[in-house]
Amino acid sequence: MEGAGTKNMSPILIIGYPRSGSTLLRSIIASHPDVYMVNEPELFRFLFNLGLSASRPVEKKDREIIFKHLNTPDLKSNIHLHINSLPAKYLDGFVENDSLNSFRLVYEYLIGKTGKQFWGEKSLDNSFLIEEIYETFKDVFFIQINRDPRSSIRSRILKKYPKYQGEDGFLEKPPKITEIKLYLRNALILADFSTRWAKYVGSALSKLQKLSKENYCIIKYEDLINDPEKTLELVFNSMGIRYIPGLHSEQNRKNDVISTFDDSQYHTNVSEPLDVSRSEAYNRIASVYQYIIAKYSGEVAKSIGYDFSDINPGYFYRTLNNLVFSKKLRNFYGAIRRGGIKKH
Repeated sequence: MEGAGTKNMSPILIIGYPRSGSTLLRSIIASHPDVYMVNEPELFRFLFNLGLSASRPVEKKDREIIFKHLNTPDLKSNIHLHINSLPAKYLDGFVENDSLNSFRLVYEYLIGKTGKQFWGEKSLDNSFLIEEIYETFKDVFFIQINRDPRSSIRSRILKKYPKYQGEDGFLEKPPKITEIKLYLRNALILADFSTRWAKYVGSALSKLQKLSKENYCIIKYEDLINDPEKTLELVFNSMGIRYIPGLHSEQNRKNDVISTFDDSQYHTNVSEPLDVSRSEAYNRIASVYQYIIAKYSGEVAKSIGYDFSDINPGYFYRTLNNLVFSKKLRNFYGAIRRGGIKKH
């Protein structure tokens, strides 16, 4: 585990690529009696988008703008869902409260700290705000959780685009040599996801490594699943929090806040026992497609301990892949895909 200081740090911020175990990790940490952890309020993004920063004081007019946005009816963004989860009339007096005169104090108030000694949130957007957050909270503690890109990309595609699951052997069955068109469609999708995984994880990783090692730790989802006691003890020790053995038990997570969310079906494993088979979910992907993911996420993935040396797609598809996957073609398809995946 990289990083890992031993000071009492807050806020605790969990970051990572989607479908990499960040929700599970947050639910485990939140089950500790001394820790308060919010799920995806995207509060930093919200405040930064309104023009607030650590470099200037927060005035009454700023609080008026915040209040107006938070009281816009019928909005169901992450920040609105978070505010609605706080006690009724929580924002009463917010605008007139002149003691809320800095970004830090406004953030701490809106996160709803509840008086617990340790507190924080899991918001994946914070992966892009590491430098800005550090300017505000020099005692911030980031936990970046990473997962084998083959597993996280597989999960992300099948959750985001469920119609592709089993439709024509996408991911799980290697295409026949006569199915070149199908292969190209699937391969281009994977190349685009893999390139963005590498940029997402690699960018956050490089920013974390510029901080003091007391401000972050980096763990692997596979370690959390396969050896939860050792991994969690290291995480809690790095945060300066007393670890409680057995904290990962599903009994501690059965009433987690995520179970009340509309998209709770995307996190069914949060309230279930840890499933070690999920650490090797990539085995359900045909080797020809594993090869593509490894090719475009490889350098970043290798830097955090993932090894793709045993992937063998066969001579035909290795050669085809090298011939057709130009950067220009991937960028062209990526622009199309971001408008929604379309069959070719």
